[in-house]
Amino acid sequence: MFFTAALSLLIFFNASAFAATTLQADRQTATEGFIGFSWDQSASDAEHAFLELSAHVGFTPNIRRYPLTHQTKVHISGLMDGIYYARLLDQTHAPISQPLRFEVKHRTLNTALILFSGGAFLFMFLISLIIYFTVLKPPITSLSQNSE
Repeated sequence: MFFTAALSLLIFFNASAFAATTLQADRQTATEGFIGFSWDQSASDAEHAFLELSAHVGFTPNIRRYPLTHQTKVHISGLMDGIYYARLLDQTHAPISQPLRFEVKHRTLNTALILFSGGAFLFMFLISLIIYFTVLKPPITSLSQNSE
């Protein structure tokens, strides 16, 4: 009786340690040039886990495999436009999460140039204000100094 109860507890705790891990992306469509992934603590408890990326849901061929050690979040960049899939693997390269679909869709060159021009204009405006108020504009004297 005791042996059966101990064995069932051992199986329960062992199965819960290898339960499926939930992989999440910070957005479904990456337009900024990077995408972040996070997962629950059970995958990061593994000594050697991996994040695998592929352009196919079957993960053949895989594009990249990143080693993860005691992490719960990672950011990936350098992907071309397209639809990709990600999943977590354990140290034996067996999947421990469901495939996660995400899309990389970079901004157009016109949009990037508009954003860059707006930032450059704002930067030059702020620099001109700093120069005007620190170098070119005479200091303000108070009324108490003029009355003496």
